[in-house]
Amino acid sequence: MDITEDYVGIVAGYGNTLGTLASIVGPKITAAILERTGQNWYIVIGTVCTLNVLASLNYARSAVVSPIEKMIDNELKNLKSKEKKSTK
Repeated sequence: MDITEDYVGIVAGYGNTLGTLASIVGPKITAAILERTGQNWYIVIGTVCTLNVLASLNYARSAVVSPIEKMIDNELKNLKSKEKKSTK
């Protein structure tokens, strides 16, 4: 995984857990929507499409190119250099 170098197992575990929860809860939510709307599949498909668009927008907004550890290291270096400049 390109998100992190040190915590690949943890990130993969979260992804697998969320995928499993979605596969457990999704059919139950679908059944509930169909029961309440008189078997209206348009609402189910619309809900899935809306959630996918929102997830895509969130990904586009939050995605990073470099691993998180490198970003944190760069931020720490920037903070240290600012502190050195302010103490001079």
